[in-house]
Amino acid sequence: MDKLKQSLVEESGHPEDGACKPVVTLKRRWQVVRIAMGGAFCGLLMAAGCTLYHYRQQRSTLGLAPLQFPGGKFELYSGDLPDTETQGDDRHWLQCILNTGGTCNIFGCDSERGNTNCEWFDLGYKCMCQPGFCSNLAGRCEESPNQVTAASAIFENAQWPGWFLAVGDHSWTMWVQQEVNMNSKWNLLQTPQGDLMLGSVKFPSYVATTVSSQACSQCTDNDGNTYDCNCYDSYDAQVQQVKKQDMSNFIRFEKANWPGAYKIYSASQPLMYWYASKFGSTVKANWGEPGPQGWWIMKSASSRAVVEPPA
Repeated sequence: MDKLKQSLVEESGHPEDGACKPVVTLKRRWQVVRIAMGGAFCGLLMAAGCTLYHYRQQRSTLGLAPLQFPGGKFELYSGDLPDTETQGDDRHWLQCILNTGGTCNIFGCDSERGNTNCEWFDLGYKCMCQPGFCSNLAGRCEESPNQVTAASAIFENAQWPGWFLAVGDHSWTMWVQQEVNMNSKWNLLQTPQGDLMLGSVKFPSYVATTVSSQACSQCTDNDGNTYDCNCYDSYDAQVQQVKKQDMSNFIRFEKANWPGAYKIYSASQPLMYWYASKFGSTVKANWGEPGPQGWWIMKSASSRAVVEPPA
């Protein structure tokens, strides 16, 4: 990790303050290299006027806003929900997601969704579970909330001890950092059906997932028309705001060949394991065995004791 830290300091100009920062300069230099390589490739193809550019179809990074409720808040659950370190009106949202995914802009809510109210939410009228009920993956309201199985947990990388999975204040991107703070603390939740969600303590309505993006070259044919070429998909570990329950909110743990360590992947991107890139601080996802860079040890943030995920 010393080499990683040294490269981060050299590329970003940050002092060695013990925190691993996102490296924008390094990424831009790598894009320039890829553009140059793409240009050489097009030259070999003898394509007329072939030019290259690089882009990613990603969400903007304007900030991680809290979930907005009509009138400021919803009565999430009539029973008792345990408090964690999360703050704000949406602090219990992942424990009891109200939005079933059904709409009621014209017609009422289907009776199969259970005990619902038609409420304005997320730019439209939605079928929301009544107090005392929470939506499951099928979009039906049930009385059982999601359980917090590990509160304020940290995920240490096996390759680089002392570096932890974290999310930034103004970006969906996940990376590794040395500091243990609200950005690197996570709540592990389990649905009544047994699925697991990794919720951010800093941003309580956000969960960790895997997101795909695309990079392309732009080539020009013999008639002077431009088109996308040489496209490929890239996968990153990011956080997303939960508006309703779906498979992309869930993660899977797989035992790694290391004491107390697990490989982690999104249920919507099977077997694409998260790993800490050795060329920067961001956390990527890729097929196949990730090695120690993709082995994560879940610990209590307060005691640093190893915590095992639910079987």
